[in-house]
Amino acid sequence: DQQGYSMVEKIPYYRLRDFSEKLTATFSFLRQNFKPLGKAILFVCGPIILVMAAIQLYIGNALAYEIGLEFEGITGRVKSYYATGYLMGALLISLAQLSVVCVTYGYMLCYQEKGPNQVTLKDTWNRALNLFGPILGTYLVLFLASIAVGTISIILLMIPFFIFMVFWSIVPAMVAFEKVSPFTALSRSVQVMGEKWFSTIGLLIVLSIIVYSFSMFATLPVLLIQLFGGSFATEAQFGDSTSEALLMASILATVASTVLMFLIVIPYVGLAFQLFNLVERKEHRGFMMEIAQLGEQAIDDDEDTF
Repeated sequence: DQQGYSMVEKIPYYRLRDFSEKLTATFSFLRQNFKPLGKAILFVCGPIILVMAAIQLYIGNALAYEIGLEFEGITGRVKSYYATGYLMGALLISLAQLSVVCVTYGYMLCYQEKGPNQVTLKDTWNRALNLFGPILGTYLVLFLASIAVGTISIILLMIPFFIFMVFWSIVPAMVAFEKVSPFTALSRSVQVMGEKWFSTIGLLIVLSIIVYSFSMFATLPVLLIQLFGGSFATEAQFGDSTSEALLMASILATVASTVLMFLIVIPYVGLAFQLFNLVERKEHRGFMMEIAQLGEQAIDDDEDTF
């Protein structure tokens, strides 16, 4: 495992791995499946990003126009544009992230069955559609559970909240790969992780740092446009400079959102391999599967000899 995996070698899921081996498995899987997985994510999630960019561009132009008019009652209308843009953006970002989770775990399930270079876009699409309902339900349950735990945690300095958030970080992967209900996954995640809580939070921290480091390069142009382009709306009455600035900001935001969409795959794959490691430690599932395969191979060899 320390050597990584070749581009054609199937990466086993259920196997005991230490911290560095989990990182190796995560990035070996991403390197090996970058093209087919990336194509699936772009095909499924790309249109959502484009719709979000179009809506933000429309609202941005309308907002710039209203600011330039300077008539009585402008404050209320500007606030409504801000609220609409924020709400639509939040909904589309949530939908895009949900789609990324479904596509990632849908692809990983197909990969487990077929192996490298065998998973088609249609396979991933069909599996992602099957996962959409369970994963959506999982996040709704996690949202309600986090509110309940967070409310209780207020009087305890939020410590229980952060503890359970780490336990529950593997719940989406558990729902996808073990086909259990979200409520079952909530309790099973605590049981399976156990004393490996610190290992999980360590993995989350490292993967988050990696994603954050790369995301800074993707979002920096957008931040510069927002920082230095905000004066365009007051310099012109919805003139060409305003339109160009908004168009450029929308294009850069679309590119940045697409890059971020690919980056968030990293922690989800890493958490999946953490789940495989934890299940293997508790239940020896991969070991039992290897024994079963050896038994089937021995039976086939006996039949050929006979």
